[in-house]
Amino acid sequence: MQGCNNYVFTPDVLKQGGWRNWVLFFAVKLKLIVEKTLRKLITNNDYYFYNIFEKVTLISSEMLFRKYGKIDMIVLYWTSGIINAKTIHKLSVKTGARIFIYPMDMGPLAGGCHYKWDCNGFKTNCTNCPGLKKPFKFIAVSNLTYRSKYLSRIDVGLLLGTTDLMRDFTESMIFKDHGCNYLPLGIDGRKYRPSNTRDSYESKKSLLIGASTPLERRKGMAILKEALLLLQKDCDLCETVELVIIGNRADDFFSDLAFHKKYLGFIGETELISSYQECYCFVSASIEDAGPMMVNQALICGKPVVAFEVGVAKDLVVDGSTGFLAKSKNAVSLRDALKKMLNLSVNEYEEMCFKARNNTIELYEVERVASKLLNIMKNGGIRVK
Repeated sequence: MQGCNNYVFTPDVLKQGGWRNWVLFFAVKLKLIVEKTLRKLITNNDYYFYNIFEKVTLISSEMLFRKYGKIDMIVLYWTSGIINAKTIHKLSVKTGARIFIYPMDMGPLAGGCHYKWDCNGFKTNCTNCPGLKKPFKFIAVSNLTYRSKYLSRIDVGLLLGTTDLMRDFTESMIFKDHGCNYLPLGIDGRKYRPSNTRDSYESKKSLLIGASTPLERRKGMAILKEALLLLQKDCDLCETVELVIIGNRADDFFSDLAFHKKYLGFIGETELISSYQECYCFVSASIEDAGPMMVNQALICGKPVVAFEVGVAKDLVVDGSTGFLAKSKNAVSLRDALKKMLNLSVNEYEEMCFKARNNTIELYEVERVASKLLNIMKNGGIRVK
């Protein structure tokens, strides 16, 4: 950021120091491995409970202060398994810096889970946590109490990328009295840009689908498959639609669908951008998500999105204008949204592509988001040259 000295800390930074830092680096990695192993034994995978050892941190505020010295502002992204609430409190006291948390999911607001589903325990005390198996439910209560003890004593600002996150954080026990700022994740509109939309219409209509694995329940692939099975009963659509699928272990999962399928596996950013440009539309089936980022990326590439009313899609997809929204977890509603998308005329489709690009540039282009962040910093008492 112009006029500022910016520092980024991740555990990998420790590898740049002497042998003591290397020992600390491997200790942090070992702790993460132990937690990952325990998660398989004592947690419900759907809740992504990453904070089993919330009270244990190996990276101290003193070490960070020695490394970076005077700090005016600290923005925390992913802290699970790296630093905890006590370290954040100490950093605030020691540096006097304004601290912001920019969560990529619901992780900071509860007792350890990163996706809460229908649970509202984060509003009170996290008793009977569905993310933990019975003998271990006390961990969530203990974690929430511990976080509240330290974070309630300092001024923490929140940078939140969706209106769903805004609602949840303002209702949470920990953050209900802290300031919330709406700051969507920015996308580079010069890198993510459209190609020829007419080509996408006149060739076979490719529905782009993406998830690390279709077996991840929160990504909604089972409901999407049900919707596609309903859609393929329309014989005319079967001839004109192609599924382009990004991710691992997808070939077996989608094998019984009649549509022509193209499996890309895991791909790099360049190929991802090309996939957006070449597709007819992007389909997001997420049913529990703070994103997904692919919604932002597809729209800024000028491609409409069909999605459930979840996460960032709820904010960015204007139903009937930049894509179509379906009722959450409803396969029939998703089938209907897909049919509307596929039955657009050439003019309707091109107008939707145009609006998808322009609306997203207006809200989510990286330079506009950076400008919003600067304003938040100024209003939060941070001096920016």
